[in-house]
Amino acid sequence: MDLPTDNNALNQQFIVRFYTDLTFRTFVESRYDFSFQQYDRPAVAYVERVIGGVTTKLNNTGVTQINSLPADLNIYVNSPTTYVKVKLNGVDYNDNVGGHAAADDPSQGKVYAVEQNPALQVKDDKGNIKVPITLQGIPDGAIKVQVVPYTGALGSLSRYPAGQKNYDITLFGSPYVILSNIYNGMSVKSLSELYCGSTPVGPCIEGRFVNFTPADYDAVVSINGKELKPVTLDGAGNFKITDFKDKDNNDIPNLFADGKKTIKVSIYRKNASGTRQLVTETSVDIFVFSQQVPVIQAFEPKDNTKFKPGANPDTYVTDETEVVLTGSILNADIASGQYTITYNQVGSTTQVVLKTAGTDFPVYTGMSPQTFETKKIPLPKYGDYTFRLDAKTGNGSVSKTITISRQATPYIIMYPPVFTNETGNVQANINKNFQEILIRADGADNIVFGKDTVLKSQDYTNMDVFKYEAKQLKAGQNSIKFTINRGTTKQSGTLILNNVDTAIEGAQAKLNIANKMKVFGGDLEISFPKDTKLMRNDMNPANQFVSADRDLFFGIASLSDYGAVDKSEDANGDDIEDLNDGASRDKFNDAAIDRFKPASKLFWVDGGTIPDPTSTTVDLKDALQGSGTLPLPRSGVEYYSRDFEDTVIPNKQGTITLKYDPSIRGDSWKYLSIFELTFVEKENGEDDPPEMKWKNLGGKIDTSKNTITATFDKFGYFMVMYMYDSFDDVRDHAWARDDLDMLYSRFIMMNKSPGDFLPNDAISRGEFVTMLVKIYDIPLENRDTTNRSADPQDPSSKGTFSDVQRGENLLNSNGLYDFVHIEAAARAGIVRGTDSGAFLPGESIKRKDAAQMLARAANLKLNNNITNSIAALTKQFTDAPALAASDRYAVPAVEAVVKAGFMQGIENSLLPGQKKATYRFEPELPMTRAEAAVIATRILRQLKKIP
Repeated sequence: MDLPTDNNALNQQFIVRFYTDLTFRTFVESRYDFSFQQYDRPAVAYVERVIGGVTTKLNNTGVTQINSLPADLNIYVNSPTTYVKVKLNGVDYNDNVGGHAAADDPSQGKVYAVEQNPALQVKDDKGNIKVPITLQGIPDGAIKVQVVPYTGALGSLSRYPAGQKNYDITLFGSPYVILSNIYNGMSVKSLSELYCGSTPVGPCIEGRFVNFTPADYDAVVSINGKELKPVTLDGAGNFKITDFKDKDNNDIPNLFADGKKTIKVSIYRKNASGTRQLVTETSVDIFVFSQQVPVIQAFEPKDNTKFKPGANPDTYVTDETEVVLTGSILNADIASGQYTITYNQVGSTTQVVLKTAGTDFPVYTGMSPQTFETKKIPLPKYGDYTFRLDAKTGNGSVSKTITISRQATPYIIMYPPVFTNETGNVQANINKNFQEILIRADGADNIVFGKDTVLKSQDYTNMDVFKYEAKQLKAGQNSIKFTINRGTTKQSGTLILNNVDTAIEGAQAKLNIANKMKVFGGDLEISFPKDTKLMRNDMNPANQFVSADRDLFFGIASLSDYGAVDKSEDANGDDIEDLNDGASRDKFNDAAIDRFKPASKLFWVDGGTIPDPTSTTVDLKDALQGSGTLPLPRSGVEYYSRDFEDTVIPNKQGTITLKYDPSIRGDSWKYLSIFELTFVEKENGEDDPPEMKWKNLGGKIDTSKNTITATFDKFGYFMVMYMYDSFDDVRDHAWARDDLDMLYSRFIMMNKSPGDFLPNDAISRGEFVTMLVKIYDIPLENRDTTNRSADPQDPSSKGTFSDVQRGENLLNSNGLYDFVHIEAAARAGIVRGTDSGAFLPGESIKRKDAAQMLARAANLKLNNNITNSIAALTKQFTDAPALAASDRYAVPAVEAVVKAGFMQGIENSLLPGQKKATYRFEPELPMTRAEAAVIATRILRQLKKIP
């Protein structure tokens, strides 16, 4: 439909009704209010007030307060407007100010002319024309201002209500006084300490009268009831009092003695009869204590939203179970024990004295005035609590008493934060499919949620709090009904949990482990093989925890807050997570991801932790039916500080699919991979605790769905990353640039030095086999066959090869290969050692050896008839006979990898008269890193891991 439907109405409303069935009887209604203006017709743009040359626009949605008259206003209208009318509370207003007084129209009444001469017009930056008016002679109170535009000339004006503006103004134009150098409760040793300005000569009192005209008003200043001589004002209403004799020029008794001095300023309106009427009065008490007697300036509960003022002075009403008191005192020092707070418990006449030192009492600041704030004081019972503050020095003492009444309430929903919705129900808006609910129900035996009976939480003292987690919440409104049981008395309640189900930072979900799980609108999917369970990450205990009933926790985390998921506050007003955790910040600034930037949301996936089965803290129900948690809980263990063996992992490898930024063009898939921040075992195979760091999982790209899928074996943070920066010697490579970039983006191949990739260097045996282990997702450790023997000479513990031993950092590896990858290849049967039992990982790999490793890794079928293999290779390569003669064992593997399309021959130079190209295999030739990259790309494409 087209809006607006009425071109003559300023305030319009659009109503949408959603019917629940075809009877059109039941519906949910939403209303939308809007203002309509057509700027090719007369319209008021805005109205502003001018104060001392500074302009401020009037608020057309709230109330504007004006504290002094006259008040200058500027009305800005568009060019079709020729006149404007100003109405105050429905009555035409004329300011009678020369130069812009209102004119009389025969039919429309008082209107202000809009300047039509372009040379005299004053315009704003949008071309609106200024019309000045002045508010004056208006009584105080609430005023509704209407500014209506007209077009045409006097006598034939056309009113255009759709272009008008309406404002609410509260006018406080009565005279008042501002006292500049004194305040109520001020304490001085002598009145001579009252200075005016920077001149240290007193006594002197200064101030300013506002909205005060001597022709209309009289001002009277008195001290302790004695009227002083009349004050003298300058043109702006400023005054100074330095003569403290009374109006009859007599000294005021005891003016400079110790005690309270009440300074009163009274403003009277003059009447024609010669009498005067009091308009307003300002009173200030100043205390003169030459010996510094203590003065209590304030003593009250800290949170005035939870402690409401009672019917009587210094009384408060609350339903809280504890209170923090604050106050300020002059001339007394807590450190010297010069003031104390005592109170009585309900039903007891015994006075409890709060300690004035140690951890039980006030944090205090300053010396005079000295402020304080107590620790939490319990209010365990319903009834009245009386608190008395006593301040005492050698010069005198003073006290103040307040009473706090704790009232009984049936129950309070402490968490989550709630409001009353349009249907009158209590509602909380959340963005997750579960929610912890805290209900305070003093004196209750239990609370029943559906079929679940919840007992009082032991986490709270002085109040009865019941904690319950609502699960499996659907998108939209979920009605959580509960019954509070107190003996035989039952009280029912309902909480509406509105799950907005929006995939933004802070979104959360808990799902029971299943074969397939999808959350956040499909932005994240996880799959596991059939019968996958969750377990504690330790194969050794006799009583292992293995469960299919635990929940995985999913969250969309914040990169700017270094992995925090939940930015809200708990029931106590504290952050649920640490939003600037320094250790987590270091993880997210890891150099391992220097050449990458995020290409998806940051996801947190967690199975939680389970203590050692022999631990006294283990909870069987929580171990088997618990869930993952937030990564940076303020009241728990951060993800990076967990015990590795306590973390929960799947017992089978899973796959994760993430959606990446759809704006990334299809051909840029080669720069994408999934990174995981998780525990990563040491590359040298040591049993030391693994490090929490980023791990490149690579991934299979689906450009049609903008998704990438990778395998994983532990939980943590997951994010798609885009490699935005390559290496100069890769960018300049003639034929392997894309292959090298793609492999580096997945960390299948790494740079050989900090600033260079060195693609034309020979690839080592260690790096080549490491590349195969990564490509074929060969597990780095088989937990079912791993044996950590205590015997250092036991080969099952130290490793397969004599020159690749567990716990040793391999010389000159440059991070290109390591123990765990080579040992994994040996365990999988991809590599075997030399006659001496060594692997020689640093030596350049020959093409014949690369063929053998590749054939084993790919599980290629080898020809058992070596004669046939030689014959087949002889048709393809000119050096096949030499290969058969010197490296007969490699012939079946070379035939298999060539047939699979993984490796190709090297073209010979054409002989004189030869037209058809011939090829050789060069089995002894070292393979370059660029050649290995091309082979790796062919394998990945055959495995359908890349497009």
